[in-house]
Amino acid sequence: MAIRDTNSLKMAFETGKIPQQQDFHDLIDSAVVASSGITPLAPADTMAAPNGSKRYVATAAGTYNNLKLADGSAAPAISVSGEELSANIVYLIYTASSNSWSKVIQNIAAGPIYTSIAANATTVTSNTTCVIDKFYVADSGLQITFTLPSIAAEGSLIGIAAKNVGGFKVATGGYLMIDGFNLGDDYLECPQYSTVIIRCVEVNTGWVIESYAGKLYNLGYSRYFTHIPAITSDTNTNLISTALSYTTSGSPADNVFMSKSGSLVGTNNVVIGERSLVSHSGTCTSSVIIGSTAGYIGGAYTNITAVGMQAALRVFTSYWSSYFGKGAGRYSSNHYYSIFIGAESGNYTDTISYSFILGFQTASGASNISNGFIVSNYAGYGINGSNNDIIIGVNAGRYLTGTSHNILIGYNAGSEVAGNATGNYNVIIGTNVTLPDGTNNGLNIGGVLFGTGLNDDTSGDPKHNPTSTGKIGIGTNAPKGVLDVVSTTNGSLPFPRMTASQRTAISSPSVGTHVYQTDGTEGVYVYKSGGWAFAY
Repeated sequence: MAIRDTNSLKMAFETGKIPQQQDFHDLIDSAVVASSGITPLAPADTMAAPNGSKRYVATAAGTYNNLKLADGSAAPAISVSGEELSANIVYLIYTASSNSWSKVIQNIAAGPIYTSIAANATTVTSNTTCVIDKFYVADSGLQITFTLPSIAAEGSLIGIAAKNVGGFKVATGGYLMIDGFNLGDDYLECPQYSTVIIRCVEVNTGWVIESYAGKLYNLGYSRYFTHIPAITSDTNTNLISTALSYTTSGSPADNVFMSKSGSLVGTNNVVIGERSLVSHSGTCTSSVIIGSTAGYIGGAYTNITAVGMQAALRVFTSYWSSYFGKGAGRYSSNHYYSIFIGAESGNYTDTISYSFILGFQTASGASNISNGFIVSNYAGYGINGSNNDIIIGVNAGRYLTGTSHNILIGYNAGSEVAGNATGNYNVIIGTNVTLPDGTNNGLNIGGVLFGTGLNDDTSGDPKHNPTSTGKIGIGTNAPKGVLDVVSTTNGSLPFPRMTASQRTAISSPSVGTHVYQTDGTEGVYVYKSGGWAFAY
């Protein structure tokens, strides 16, 4: 099942077929070709004859009847049908030598439009005069000069890719156009991993860089060109990845690359971004890597998603984990089934599993976290050993060591300071509050309400019965009774205050009910088995 457009994708889901990662390769290819710098053209657009041969891409079905010839007169109308666009890319091409417009259809399913020259790929290690309709691979530590042929028919193609560090440069005896800029008879220089497709548009002397990938430049004019269009496919020698860009190794039929990427061993990956996955030392399987240097110099990846500049950079061993944000998870190792969201979240970490990390530098420098839920900037920073902890709030839970089953909510809640280490099974809620060193089963809400004896039984169903050892303290973090109120500046008002008529109106009071009567004979009244009685 190939997914070639959004309608195909919609149909796949509506029919209950869940697309796999490889099913999207054609969709990615078509999107790249459509965005390769070729000018889009709609049926109603008026297009004057360009200065030289040029190619346009049709964006909608209809009659293109506003195309102009060199003298400004109307060219014959060209019709494009919806059927032609359904699984193809339709180009409208102006040819300067014949002063005419024509239609060319590229079938997406059939693959790249330059497959014919890929079949003639030749590796060269020294300066070479090109032969038309041939693909060259520059494989030298020194720059190779490719001279375009002096005799070439209009429409002839030449492809060149740089495998080695020397790269290559292209020399012409006439003119060479790239992105509308005429280099004349000067050189176009192309570093390692660059790829160019060159078409002859004027017999013998006129050439156009029709498609290219990588960073190209011309020192004479101080011009630089960067592009990632569709290029070609060479599944025999594994030099050019499917319809995209140059890679040094891997299996092009199973991987999709955009921009220079290399040293990949693995299958079913999508890699987008300059130097993403470059110098990767482990096997990468079924992963999506997007962003400049994302996954750079990493290890073994399986089913990971890394999106953002430097996301998962230098991560060694990651399984079923996701990274979103600049530098998310970078310089780390041993990530399993975890999600990192936010710039530099989870960077410099080791051994994180089944955890959710969200926020700027959240859990940075941490190690040995399992089943963690850590949210907000700098939360969980520098943790060493955390199991089943929930940490929410800026700076909450920083530098914890060997903790488990804690709930920490609020700014700086439960962070370790001055040797004060939160223990296990604690609930800490509030701003800049914690519990005494090594406390277990404790409660601190806002530094006002404290408790001990919180439940720590993780077996079976959740408990709804009170713990037998639970105590609440107000004004003390070590209550000595079920309720312990401590103060040297305020009194306690434990009983509700009401009038006599309000007291006697209480419906079915329980034995032991206390109230403070504010009228008549003021004082504390208690309800006994025989009725209300004045206590004191």
